[in-house]
Amino acid sequence: MMPINRFLAKIRWDKNKNPKDFSIGIFDRMKNDIFFVRFEDIEMNNADRFSFSVKGREGRIPFHRIRIIKERGKVVWERPCKKDLK
Repeated sequence: MMPINRFLAKIRWDKNKNPKDFSIGIFDRMKNDIFFVRFEDIEMNNADRFSFSVKGREGRIPFHRIRIIKERGKVVWERPCKKDLK
């Protein structure tokens, strides 16, 4: 599996990819669930986290909380949640 920071860079810089086609699934620790944001709604801050602001929800998210990336609804990258590892 490609490291998440490299995969996000590929989406951003690969001319064969359209960032508008991607959504990112982020693990919400409080709700113990995954919520999605569009790739175009994120802003890379540094090497280990990004910021987003969508529909009144905003935050700074570390890369390790990204669980899934979809391209046009199809899963193209996935990291299992801890509960899935049991």
